[in-house]
Amino acid sequence: MKMAPELALSGSTQQVDFERKQKLLSRLALAFCVIIAIFTTVIFILLPGIKPGKIIAICSVFGFAAISRFSLRKEWFQTSAVAMVVLTLVAGFAGSLTNGGLEGYVAPILITSPIAAALFLGTRATIISAISVVAAYALMLAMEPYGLVRPEPYPEDVTSIAALFLLATATAFCAAGLGYFSSDSKEKIRSLTDVQNQLLAASEKLRHAALHDTLTGIANRQKLQQHIEARLRETDAKHDQICVIHIDLDRFKEVNDAHGHPVGDGVLRKAAERMVKSIGPADLVARIGGDEFVIVTTKPSRDPASKIQAFCENLIEQISRPILVNGIECRVGASVGYIISDRACSSTESLIANADIALYESKRCGRDVAHQFTGAMREDVETQRSLVTDLKLAFEEDRITCALQPQVCLTTGGLLGMEALGRIECPTDGRLMLPVEFLDVMENVGLIDAFDERVMSKALDALVDLRSRGFDVPTVAVNASAKSLRSTHYVETMQRELATRGLTGDSMVVEVLESILIEDRDDLAAQTIEALSNAGIKTVIDDFGSGHASMWALLELQLDGIKIDRSLITNIECERSRTVVEAVLKLSHGLDLTAVVEGIETPQQYSALQSMGCEAAQGFGICKPLELNQMRDWLETFGKSDVADMQASLKSSGLV
Repeated sequence: MKMAPELALSGSTQQVDFERKQKLLSRLALAFCVIIAIFTTVIFILLPGIKPGKIIAICSVFGFAAISRFSLRKEWFQTSAVAMVVLTLVAGFAGSLTNGGLEGYVAPILITSPIAAALFLGTRATIISAISVVAAYALMLAMEPYGLVRPEPYPEDVTSIAALFLLATATAFCAAGLGYFSSDSKEKIRSLTDVQNQLLAASEKLRHAALHDTLTGIANRQKLQQHIEARLRETDAKHDQICVIHIDLDRFKEVNDAHGHPVGDGVLRKAAERMVKSIGPADLVARIGGDEFVIVTTKPSRDPASKIQAFCENLIEQISRPILVNGIECRVGASVGYIISDRACSSTESLIANADIALYESKRCGRDVAHQFTGAMREDVETQRSLVTDLKLAFEEDRITCALQPQVCLTTGGLLGMEALGRIECPTDGRLMLPVEFLDVMENVGLIDAFDERVMSKALDALVDLRSRGFDVPTVAVNASAKSLRSTHYVETMQRELATRGLTGDSMVVEVLESILIEDRDDLAAQTIEALSNAGIKTVIDDFGSGHASMWALLELQLDGIKIDRSLITNIECERSRTVVEAVLKLSHGLDLTAVVEGIETPQQYSALQSMGCEAAQGFGICKPLELNQMRDWLETFGKSDVADMQASLKSSGLV
């Protein structure tokens, strides 16, 4: 766990202060030892014999020697300092009693105890020590009339020398203490100044971190709001307009997924650098989300809006240039939405929100474009938001269902299977909403995979229901979105749903849109198709001929069939259309893939496809998508169905 900067600084200062005091205490204690030892030696030489003062001096030497040793240990430092003060008081008082009291040469040494207390123990100890010295002096004065204070035991000349010696020592000690106080104060002031500077630097770093993005170093959302508010308060509002430009990087997720977060982070940094280089010194670039940025700039009121449009288009061009990160060339694009607004009628929130609405319009229109906000966009967004709310509520209220459309054999008219088409029951009028009304929105808000799973569940329930009523329904087909197909749990979910209902894999067909581009076996979609095949579940390409399915996909993926898009048979009477359809049918037969034609609506289409050797078809001309109860009725009257009617019509017209 990291220590807060101020705590670390405080701990460091306290450690330095302790080491300085420890060194001083140890040296003073040692100095006292040397001084008293020398003094005692001199007295013994000059005045032989054992006297109380000599004994006290010897004891003091040993006491201070012990203190000098114990003070080196941190846990004993406080005790050592107290011992030094107490020993000075006791030894000085006892020595004074045996050497003439206040008039002797020992008494001056008492004054050193408050100095020691001030140096090492603080204010309270200093006051107590000073009071103790005064009390000791007063006590000696009180004891002297009763003969409790012994006179000087040595000749006057010797004691004078000793008194001068001890007085000089005490004076030197006090001077050293005062010098230490001065030095210590300067050190503390310098230390506090250093700490203050460090705290100011740390505070500035914290302030900068609070207002800037840690990855790119540019402003964050909080800084963005402050900047816009400052621009709104400027006095030259009549002369220029605020422009808020919202940028979202296109295809960034693919780069991140393909190359990992380190490369993705590098792309974000490079993109931010390009944005910063494109603006003026008074403008701002902020990162407000994963791959979302905002630029705030101004334009003179007299300049046309096309100037900002040109700036945004140039910005898209700059961002779309290749970005090299760790030797990997990456390409992303940018969708841009912006708003140009007078300060007088705007707020920070409205500017950001409206730029976001314009960005949504750009993404909806195909990405890599820039749009300016208009009032109509807000109405569209409100409609979309209302739809999103309805979609989420549809999941909660279980209003997701499926319509069933049969696939029949063109030769016999027999039922080959059914396709389950996802629908949502409208909460207001009860009608079934078509995918074209909600699929894009559902994909944008991340609900498409959940929708696919719910439709899958409903389709299997319908299959079980029809089979339980005696209808021979070989398979049911469901559509898989790109997100579902690239989900790691899609196959596992399908197998679980099948097993729950006692169904086998050959009861299910998965239809993959041709627009889902799959270019190599490392693609998760390719791996899912292989896993489906291994589980006995068939996979076909849907809407074949309407998109860009590659020959590689047909050759390498474990596919079971194709569904020919309705656009190829619309003008089936046309020779060119017939040639294309025949080529596709021949290709599918050559690759051993089943071919189902979608969108049959007329007897002529039916007859033409039948003559080409096409075996399976579905469309409104055979049967419209029906709800489950309606499908039961259709199957009950299958002999009188549109298929039979269509065949009869063809025969009567001489087409078959």
